Amino acid sequence: MNSTLRDRIQWLLKTVSKVHSLLGEKIPAGRQKGMITEKDTEHIAQLADIAIHKEELAAFTSRFNEILEYFDLLDQVDMVENAENKECNVLREDEIVPSLSQDKVLSNVREQEDGFFKAPRVM
Repeated sequence: MNSTLRDRIQWLLKTVSKVHSLLGEKIPAGRQKGMITEKDTEHIAQLADIAIHKEELAAFTSRFNEILEYFDLLDQVDMVENAENKECNVLREDEIVPSLSQDKVLSNVREQEDGFFKAPRVM
């Protein structure tokens, strides 16, 4: 499985979990919190437009449940807030540097209007 597919599946799992919690949906009887079934895996694959063969279904379901177990572990971690470091910028400070003039930038565009790029209408 390539990393793009893996990322897409992980995003879907997070989204499905959030939707269930926002809707307050109850976990069906006989099913543990965070556990998904092969039927759920098929549904997620259908939503993501991903073809999963029957032979791969058990492996995907197992992997999904492993990922959900990690989320359960993260939910158990106590967040400690330090009042001194509540707001922290981990990025570099902004530096103003010279850039191209508006005329130079617009000299390479096909169409412009009132000093801006003009793009085709989408709708």
